[in-house]
Amino acid sequence: MTDLLPEYEQQFATLTAEITSKICLLANGSPSRVGTSIPDLESLIEEAKDLLERMEMEVRDCTDELQRQRHNLRVQSHKMEFSRLRGEYNRAREKTERIELLSGGRDGVMYSGTAGLPDEMREQLLQDSDKLDITSARLTRSYQVALETEAIGAEILGDLHHQRSTIQNARSRVSCKLDLDTSSRVLGAMLRRALQHRFIVGAVLVFVFIIILLAIYFSFR
Repeated sequence: MTDLLPEYEQQFATLTAEITSKICLLANGSPSRVGTSIPDLESLIEEAKDLLERMEMEVRDCTDELQRQRHNLRVQSHKMEFSRLRGEYNRAREKTERIELLSGGRDGVMYSGTAGLPDEMREQLLQDSDKLDITSARLTRSYQVALETEAIGAEILGDLHHQRSTIQNARSRVSCKLDLDTSSRVLGAMLRRALQHRFIVGAVLVFVFIIILLAIYFSFR
């Protein structure tokens, strides 16, 4: 199975490229274009979401356990990319709508809640909104890095578990004491390697958490 997976991935790559382009236009375009940009983007995002669901169905139909795990990791990577793009779209949309709210409506009519605000206050509000957007983007990226690190760690631990099982099965079939001693040493080395990888994964997660705290601290200084 999974014959359609490469085709879905190619379609997904094309969609994400188009979504990225339109998000840039939305974030940097004039407020008058929001009415057309938002529906187009929402339609593309729904298409990308549908493709991800099809990929997951293809992976579930895979009968080979090892291939299914590899394909599942690829799909998880696509899902993280989709989440990142959807977050960027939401931030671009919110920023554009805030600019409209602070500077006037799409028809040039100033909202009553901001009509009396001085230009300096509007500029400060826009700067504060930009800082919040930057902080949110940093937090999202840090979270994605943590997820990717966790996925890599899980893959490493899965490989080590498989190797450990193989060694244990081989050990049960070996009657020679020398072979048993050799298998024990190899198993011990594999276990030490597993502990080392767990320590590395834990250290990376702690580092990402510290980066998140620093990003929050420097964003509001």
